[in-house]
Amino acid sequence: GDYHFDTISAFIKSIRGSDPDAALFWMARMIKSGESPRFIFRRMLISASEDVGLADPYALGVVEAAAQAFERVGLPEGQFFLTQAALYLSCAPKSNSTLGYFDALNTLDEIPTDVPNHLKDPARDKQGFGHGEGYKYPHAYSEHWVAQDYLPDSLRGKIFYQPGDLGWERSVGKLVQDRREIQLGTIPESKNAEHLTYSPEIQGIENWIRRTDTIHPDHLITLKTELLNKLNLSRSDRVLIPGNEGLFLLWTVLRTCPEGLTVGIFSHPQVQKIAMDHTRFLDMTAWPQIYGEIESFRKENKDIRFEAILGRGLLFSPSFPETHSFATVLHSGGILGSVDLNPGATASLSRSIKRHQDKNHTPTLSTELLSFIETCEESLEFPQKTIPKGFYQKEVQQYEFLVERRISQEDIERWFPKEGTSPGSPFAKAYRKLLKPAEQAVLRAEAWKNLLGKKIPWKMVFDITLLEPGKNDRM
Repeated sequence: GDYHFDTISAFIKSIRGSDPDAALFWMARMIKSGESPRFIFRRMLISASEDVGLADPYALGVVEAAAQAFERVGLPEGQFFLTQAALYLSCAPKSNSTLGYFDALNTLDEIPTDVPNHLKDPARDKQGFGHGEGYKYPHAYSEHWVAQDYLPDSLRGKIFYQPGDLGWERSVGKLVQDRREIQLGTIPESKNAEHLTYSPEIQGIENWIRRTDTIHPDHLITLKTELLNKLNLSRSDRVLIPGNEGLFLLWTVLRTCPEGLTVGIFSHPQVQKIAMDHTRFLDMTAWPQIYGEIESFRKENKDIRFEAILGRGLLFSPSFPETHSFATVLHSGGILGSVDLNPGATASLSRSIKRHQDKNHTPTLSTELLSFIETCEESLEFPQKTIPKGFYQKEVQQYEFLVERRISQEDIERWFPKEGTSPGSPFAKAYRKLLKPAEQAVLRAEAWKNLLGKKIPWKMVFDITLLEPGKNDRM
């Protein structure tokens, strides 16, 4: 009756509380009173996942092995297996992060959801409904990871799993956190943008610059770390983060400057929501102030000046139109720092194919077709760095990352569209304009034959630029 349930409760709570002495006492009491060892093992198996979890992933295997050994040996010697399992669980580091599953379960009754198109099975309805279109195969990217939305749009930014800070889970916790914040910082409307060619006449030019799907998260983490190291922010500094692309900087700045002020200027409502939801989830002591535009902040805070303005894509992209206002909100000794993809220095398709050929000592495309691609690329215009009014360039440093990019069917369709379809990229528009239909057909056929599935080295070049208030003629 009650004695049965009270004693097993005391036993499990002793394990959960990491008290091996109490665990042995309550287990001995149960065995002496005739409790079933199978029942005790059953409860220890549950505890191995509920109370130890990923802090020690081996705990479940240890308890299972002890239970199997008991089945072969039985009592009285089987008490050694009970003891070993109980002591292992009691002494193991603890984590209850598996409870995140039940948070996900509760969400099913609260928010209607559907499987996003890019995650649907492409074997059915791909042509009619686009099922599977836009899915990025993680194994095609370095480190087998790519920033990509896996939750429904209505749950974007929702957190269920919170890694513990003990044992094995501690070793992966920072990686999970960094990748999560990189993924959360991906701009919602950019998910289907072109990212390998550039032309300012295309409406979505900002989307091309802020694409991250060919950038391993470790590279963005490196750039973030390098930028913050250059600024050497203090705990009490005030920092402005303008532009939706700056979201991936927000939480690191909050951790760095908990006694100061962190303000985010995010025009996208979903970015604003993610910024606040994730801050709430992290249970941080400092909270950001979020505004949709910089003028709204200035109206409420006329006298506040920042020690630093940090962002991504501020100098090569017109994605944040209010750069002219930066000088008016920056402290006289402050710094503006920006991480920018340098499109002119980043690899072209032709150079990447040549690198692949040089590496493998075999031609991927004929010299003539490579020449066609170069002709198209030469017609593309790349943006130049724009220094906002009231600033001069103090320092600039380039960071080059070489990643392996697997050419997908989607890539070929976007670069070399078949006749009668609209061009899906700036490069494709040049391809249509500069090449004759017969040349297009030959290039397209050879691309399908010799490029599809190939991994080509792709160079990504980023600038970290530091600006100080002053006249541009000091550059």
